[in-house]
Amino acid sequence: MEIGRKRTIRYIDIKPISEDLFVVDDPLSVFDSFIINKLTLMIMFLFDGTRTEEEVRTEIIKRTGIFIPSDQFNELLNFFDQNGLFLDDSFYLAKRTRIEELKRKGFLDSYFSDKDFPSDPRELISFLKIDEINGYGEYVAAVMPHIDLRIAADTYSKTYGKLNRFGYKRVFIFGVSHYFHNGLFSVCPLDWLTPFGILNTDKEIVTNLSSTFNFDIFENILSYRKEHSIAFHLPYIKNLFDELKIVAILVSYSDDIEFSKRSLSKLADFIASNYPDSLFISSVDFSHVGGKFGDDNLIDPEDVDRKYLDFIVDVNPDESLDYLMKIDNFTRIDGILTNYLFLKVIQNIGIKRGDLIDYKKYFEKVTNSIVSYSSVVFR
Repeated sequence: MEIGRKRTIRYIDIKPISEDLFVVDDPLSVFDSFIINKLTLMIMFLFDGTRTEEEVRTEIIKRTGIFIPSDQFNELLNFFDQNGLFLDDSFYLAKRTRIEELKRKGFLDSYFSDKDFPSDPRELISFLKIDEINGYGEYVAAVMPHIDLRIAADTYSKTYGKLNRFGYKRVFIFGVSHYFHNGLFSVCPLDWLTPFGILNTDKEIVTNLSSTFNFDIFENILSYRKEHSIAFHLPYIKNLFDELKIVAILVSYSDDIEFSKRSLSKLADFIASNYPDSLFISSVDFSHVGGKFGDDNLIDPEDVDRKYLDFIVDVNPDESLDYLMKIDNFTRIDGILTNYLFLKVIQNIGIKRGDLIDYKKYFEKVTNSIVSYSSVVFR
């Protein structure tokens, strides 16, 4: 360890859970969340690039009067190093280590089990309301939410109950990248562990996509570890479409809308031309308004949502995106490029219209905020 070097903690998310405890989360998904106390938080803040490690330890003693033995302090620094918290070579080493671990394992763990949904399969069937799905639907594609399953399980199950479960070779699910993501889109190369068992990825399609569009399939793999826009759908897909494989594609946002439209149109053409015998799902939420999202006043986003939904129901990808650009997407509708890709794909396979199944607004009183969500099915 180089005692004299000045080090900087990289950008991380910190959320208080009590007066003295905080959850540390990683937007790059290199490390899993952990809990720290106020003293450790102060140490992290002092690593701002202006102090050496020993200067940080000395500053803590001056500010708090708490003496931290050097061996304990070094243990903490080793933990930071191993989890890539410092903005230096230790971060890149930790990132490469995590990626290599995932490659060797061959699948992504069910990160949300026992956090956002039960891990016990019998409990999960009831929680997801899969036991309320009767018969088989006729639809081949759907726009669905990725909001918390505890909020929208009715909408999830109602929509999955509309989908045809026969005649496909795979399920494409287009998600929204909520974590750091390099490039406009990526595809997950690994299988997925769910409470119902392993959900296999169609590796042949992954290889074809990466070679056709020239990207490293593992470059963004950490973005998938905790991505709920994909993960919340996996138990439904595994339980209801057990024999099918999955192709999970994340789409990030870009300010260069015209470039994005051209790139996603090429991807949509490729998918529709080569894999029309698939089920297609777009996992998006709609408006995000109110105090939680930086608004001084809470507005009702329904008019905006309904106009956007009209374009979706009519399978008008360009008009839907142009509309939101025209109004500067001021209600923060999520996944607009994800929906653009989805609509381009189903348009290219000949789908002309959808049916609106659900539209709801979730009001969070404590933050005076609304997140809206919807489901639309197509055949």
